[in-house]
Amino acid sequence: MPESLRGEYFVSRLANLVHPRGERKKVFGMIQVYLDESGIHGDAHACVVAGYTGSVASWKKFERPWRRLLKRFKLSEFHAQRFWGHQDGAKRSSPFNTWTDHQADEFLNEVFRIIENSRIAPVAAAVPLEDWKMISEQYRHFLTGGDFDAVKKAAATPGAPTKSYYLALAACITNAARHARAGTKVHFVLDLNQQLAPYATILFQKFRERGSLRVRTRLGGMSFENSQVALPLQAADLLAFQFFKHIEARKRLGATVRNPILERALCNLKSPHDIPLYNAAGLDLVLKDLKDS
Repeated sequence: MPESLRGEYFVSRLANLVHPRGERKKVFGMIQVYLDESGIHGDAHACVVAGYTGSVASWKKFERPWRRLLKRFKLSEFHAQRFWGHQDGAKRSSPFNTWTDHQADEFLNEVFRIIENSRIAPVAAAVPLEDWKMISEQYRHFLTGGDFDAVKKAAATPGAPTKSYYLALAACITNAARHARAGTKVHFVLDLNQQLAPYATILFQKFRERGSLRVRTRLGGMSFENSQVALPLQAADLLAFQFFKHIEARKRLGATVRNPILERALCNLKSPHDIPLYNAAGLDLVLKDLKDS
């Protein structure tokens, strides 16, 4: 298949890999979830994992107009950091640096129309770093996939206590699976990151083996791609970037600050529980449930 067509047919190719032609399908449907991250660099104040979930039909409805939009604006792919970099005092980066504000607004309006019309639903989670560091290392092991000894109140097997990314990822996995109907399998595609992928795979397998009944019976597989091949990752990149910027603004300006762009990106939100913020209050709730269990 020509390189230029690979992204256009990614959803169909993934569906065929899960259910090859001629093989009897043992489930009633398939949900695909595309996730990206923001704030994994060393000096970030928070870590965010975010993306969208939808049926194969919804993603086909997304991919075709998204590809046409890229072609119309002469883009190979969309990068949120390059598009919105000017908000931090810098100019838009190439290839957006020559765009007028009118062109940018026109492009964004079409982006959000595609997201809304395709009915893909957002999932996201954020963990502010200073709140993450306030809880004990033992609990951070547990919240990132380690096994917890309730008697000793200590980690029995290690997690990834320095990587809040895995708590945010776990929340997205759980919430995406929670909405799936019985008999439906949920498959995850993550933006390729060589450093994060190995333990993400281990964490996902733990959910498949030991997650709650509702979650583990709905989990399919996990794979890693780049956003030029898997076009839905470009929408995930947009959501992750804006969610990160919103958490940053909350830190500076307070909890009542609004982000109109993020609100548009969340247009198909199913429940506020699908976008948790694990700040001090959010982590306290999680740890209270752990201690009471």
